[in-house]
Amino acid sequence: MAHELPKRILTLFLVFAFLYLLLLPFIDYPLTTILKPLPIVCLMILVKTMPQDFMIKLLLTLALGFSLAGDVVLTHPSQLAFMIGMVCFLLAHCVYINLFLRDFQFNRNRLFISLIPLSLAVAGYSYFHTAFGQLAIPILVYLIALLTMVFSAFQVRQQAGTIISGACLFLVSDSLLGLGLFVIPSRWMPLAVMLTYYLAQLFITTGMLNRQLETSPQSVNPYQSV
Repeated sequence: MAHELPKRILTLFLVFAFLYLLLLPFIDYPLTTILKPLPIVCLMILVKTMPQDFMIKLLLTLALGFSLAGDVVLTHPSQLAFMIGMVCFLLAHCVYINLFLRDFQFNRNRLFISLIPLSLAVAGYSYFHTAFGQLAIPILVYLIALLTMVFSAFQVRQQAGTIISGACLFLVSDSLLGLGLFVIPSRWMPLAVMLTYYLAQLFITTGMLNRQLETSPQSVNPYQSV
């Protein structure tokens, strides 16, 4: 029964994420404020239910908590809300960096591979930065934190594929968000942003939890088949 709980939580995550994506083109603030963070709440509950190291659970909860706060704030249609939301996600990335560095193991091959998404992100910012206006510097600071998070994900020792996928999806999601807000406004861009964002958080969270389970051979992974 205990092993069924994480599977049910992940199922709820998928249901809430699908529901939000399905309704997103047709709803607006304040309904988005209620629905948008529900998948992240599910991931926070998942972390709470798992028998991992206290510090790993604390940091994961903090990262997801900052992300949840950012999700809520960004549903408010104002530039101030955008700035506060960006700070929330910057803090989330800083926590993720801390998490990834706890399992750091330098890998030269992955270092070279990581240069591909990092270079594309830098090139994209350099090309589009004039469209950001007064937000160019704050966005640059945020981008540095985001790219540091992606780089550190490429150097984790365990569950690297899942965690790297999550970090890269986070980069894709934020890149699409920037394009949609400042360069190519589109009604459908938020769908791509949120799909990649939810997958990013799912992969990072389950990757970190699976990593902890790998360090305890006697532990059974209750959601490996989900």
